Amino acid sequence: MKMVVRQVIYAMALLFNYCIISTEAIRECPTIRVKSTFSLEKMAGVWNEISILPNEWEFGKCIRLTFSEPDMHGNASIRWEQITEKNEVNFALSYVVPTEENVASKMNLFFTKPAIQWPTPFWVLGTDYVNFALIYSCFQTYDENYQPTSTVEYAWIMSRSRSISFWQMKLFGMYLRVYGIDTDRLMEVNQADCSAYDMV
Repeated sequence: MKMVVRQVIYAMALLFNYCIISTEAIRECPTIRVKSTFSLEKMAGVWNEISILPNEWEFGKCIRLTFSEPDMHGNASIRWEQITEKNEVNFALSYVVPTEENVASKMNLFFTKPAIQWPTPFWVLGTDYVNFALIYSCFQTYDENYQPTSTVEYAWIMSRSRSISFWQMKLFGMYLRVYGIDTDRLMEVNQADCSAYDMV
């Protein structure tokens, strides 16, 4: 019970320290505050996705990420896994690279399987390393005249376990809405019956 209370207090602190960002028809990516003190090394291990903004590559159940410890250059690999409708384990490989010397929580994500040439922002907004993590990504696409055509947003609410409390979910949703992020699109990830991982 004390652990849940601490997590709720942490989430409330994230929420009430920031201001609302205005939006436009094609809105710019929000200036969003990230975790000020961050250790990529402490992220090592398995994280289960609890709720996400839909994206093109995560479509199964029991989605999980496994972070490696950082290498000598400060980069870490991430293995993404999910169980498909055929009860098969599908995976992707990527790595993250810190982008700002003094802000370790701002990283770029590069996929190597499947190979994707461009980086995706991968920003840690909050984590206590042992229970939950809130990660956000935003970038704009442009036409041939370098005019913005759309804003692409991803968000991941993750946990070391396969669930988090109702109140934590509500607070993280409130925090994202402060920045104009459409939390109505958040999709709960099915974390039930993940036994296919045991057969790999």
